Amino acid sequence: MDQRLVFSTAANGRRTVRVGEVSLFSAYDPGREAARFVTRALESRQPALVLVLGGVLGYLEEAVHALLPRVPVGSVCYDGALAPAHGRGRSVWTPESPQALEDFLRLVIGEREAGEVMILEWPASARAFPEWSSRARTQVVRIFRENGFGGMTVAVSGRRWLANSLINFLRLEPVTGNPLCGGLPLVIAASGPSLESSLPLLTRLRNRLNLWALASSLPALREAGLIPDLVVTTDPGYYASALLDGAGTAVPPVAMSLSAARGVWRTGAPVLLFAQPTFFECELIRRSGLTVPAVDAHGTVAGSALLLARACGATRAVFCGLDFCHRDIRSHVTPHAWDARHEAAARRLSPLTSLLWERSQTLTPVTLPDTDCRTGPSLQVYASSFIEICGRITAARLNPSPVDVPGMETVTEDELEREAGNAFPAGAKPALSPARHYPGGEERKRIVDTLLGEWIACLEREARRPASTAPGVADGLLRFLAGVRPGRNSGG
Repeated sequence: MDQRLVFSTAANGRRTVRVGEVSLFSAYDPGREAARFVTRALESRQPALVLVLGGVLGYLEEAVHALLPRVPVGSVCYDGALAPAHGRGRSVWTPESPQALEDFLRLVIGEREAGEVMILEWPASARAFPEWSSRARTQVVRIFRENGFGGMTVAVSGRRWLANSLINFLRLEPVTGNPLCGGLPLVIAASGPSLESSLPLLTRLRNRLNLWALASSLPALREAGLIPDLVVTTDPGYYASALLDGAGTAVPPVAMSLSAARGVWRTGAPVLLFAQPTFFECELIRRSGLTVPAVDAHGTVAGSALLLARACGATRAVFCGLDFCHRDIRSHVTPHAWDARHEAAARRLSPLTSLLWERSQTLTPVTLPDTDCRTGPSLQVYASSFIEICGRITAARLNPSPVDVPGMETVTEDELEREAGNAFPAGAKPALSPARHYPGGEERKRIVDTLLGEWIACLEREARRPASTAPGVADGLLRFLAGVRPGRNSGG
């Protein structure tokens, strides 16, 4: 037990504790403080696992269980005296545990990938136990890196991906062609705070660049009068397609996987499909006869955009706005699609600045030395996920944040301007055309009906298979529909 720990009773009768000069919880109502923190962090997310770093007396774990009673919780306490009094079956680690921290984390996380796990680190614990905090975050990043960053959050979004894929297959009329103009540099706009400082240069060089955008950066680009050559989206949720609304009469082409959010057809944007390695996407694409770029799944849309660029023949891409950190209380460039949402939550006793500060404290508890930038476990995991990709295509950042990404270069504005060279020659911009020989609507319905019938037959055969026999061909499909993440080599 840390001798600096001082326990006391809060105003509501529950225990609280101080470590040196750092109060780990409220002197009035620790449970309520924990509930507010967890509610802000989770928002509407439904992770497959919640990992608490710096747990204190079980308050954070209680709050998670109240909101997500069926979601398992793993807890790392930085001192044995801070462990919950009653574990109630939860997985808890302390420095006094016989198991090493890395072994505990491997056991709790299993084969889950970054997108499946919500990491909550209590900011006061990170301040009071900086060495344990750093060690825990480093181990988590290492485990996720080893698990891969496919972002295939089957236990959370699998059924939605399947529904999206079927509906998008029925509704979308894809285009084909290469979205790159050869000989000109490729810039991919993300929505981090540093995008704002890059906008003047992008405006000046617009006709001398291939400009791609992540959907979240569109409001800021539109505000600057910039229309990208391509928008990349992979998110399966409703709000992903909502980001594309309001693009006006000039709607840029959208590159997406079949499992991405449905409803893109409402924007009137030409759609360039790419295939991620899910059995249902690959089978739908195969039966359609369409040839599309193959893109490995990744835990971030930025990573997917980089892999798509490689599949389209690019050897190098420059990111702007790829920060992996908050700048003070700003998590994104302004304007951003979430601005209105945050403003609507503001009240007289909870002004917008306070809400943004609390959110930043929750998600990014670690202040980077000698900067106003903040990061946290999830952002560190995402930054780490680019290490492997950078070995397959040269990646660089313009006006980057202090968060270093090994293997990712830094490009100055002068260097990019020299690299940009001349403007697009007349008629040389990427030309995308309707896909030839793509099956019509009725034929696509027949393909879906046939495929669903085959899957149902497989599942029926699986149900009749003796339990003692080896897994059948439908094992991967069965596990997927049951909401279980398939193993690396499982089929379907």
